[in-house]
Amino acid sequence: MPSGEPPTFIAQWHTGPKFALESFSALNGAPLGDITTLPNSPAVSDPYRAGANNVWITTTGGPEYTSNVMNGDPKPYSCNATVSVLDPTTHLASVVLATPHSEFVIDAVPNADGQRYAYLVGNCTSYEKQHVVIANLANSSTVSIGLNTTRCHFITKPAWSSNGSQLTFSYSPPTLAKNTFSAQGGCQMPLAGEVAIVPTSRSSVITTKELTKAPPGCSYAVSAFNSFGVVAVETCGALGKSSTYLTQMNGRGTVLRRYKLQPNSDPTSLSVTPNGLYVLVNEYQARALADGYAIDWVWVYNGHSLRFVAQYQDSNNEVRSASW
Repeated sequence: MPSGEPPTFIAQWHTGPKFALESFSALNGAPLGDITTLPNSPAVSDPYRAGANNVWITTTGGPEYTSNVMNGDPKPYSCNATVSVLDPTTHLASVVLATPHSEFVIDAVPNADGQRYAYLVGNCTSYEKQHVVIANLANSSTVSIGLNTTRCHFITKPAWSSNGSQLTFSYSPPTLAKNTFSAQGGCQMPLAGEVAIVPTSRSSVITTKELTKAPPGCSYAVSAFNSFGVVAVETCGALGKSSTYLTQMNGRGTVLRRYKLQPNSDPTSLSVTPNGLYVLVNEYQARALADGYAIDWVWVYNGHSLRFVAQYQDSNNEVRSASW
């Protein structure tokens, strides 16, 4: 392990009846001890570090479904979410945000000092029209990204630049033309994912000049800033039969290097150290084994090469959402 690379990472760990936020060795992936126990329900977001090594976690519940029509016919005001900050030393958590039951909120991601955070939000009954909200803890102000975008698009969790001036995420444009009618909950599959890079200083729409398309037949699934520009996960081919790559771009979206990952990624998470030098790659490889179980893979990327850390078979140990 090179000097400067973090010796440990954290991740959701599901083994037997146990579901915890666990610390792992970044050398060989061995579990080192629980940070906190996690609930099996409601859903728990990726963990994110910020500030004094605090860990941010979002728990999301709902919506309740009332039928088998139109994606379940979600019930109004049946959603809930809580954004909490966990002190890994005292194991005490403080609530940063408790959302209204009318909103569906996931993946609150803090900036480096933990004074701002960005999260995805949509209406509880029509959360296919999610957008990004950036909240400031100091003055309670907010900025919205993509609020008026045509519904039936898809946005992945945002990632901050090192200085907090930009966000990047994957944006899949809707198949629907603007102002085209479609029943609530009745969305067609969106178009291929594109890498978005947007400013954090003001509310804005998502425009084509802020997007980088993937090559034909491919889609960008998730992105993050590192010291070389932007790193993204690229999938090529049909779901379940796709080739998967870790793609390094410069800050203008030009591809510099590609590294082959395991096929059929669904999904892969990226976590970058504050100095931008090391990217933790956690890939979920669906149906990788003959018995139908998946495999979770963990690598470290240093801008020039991938170092294998560990693999975990979901039949025994499930490691998800690895983060520095």
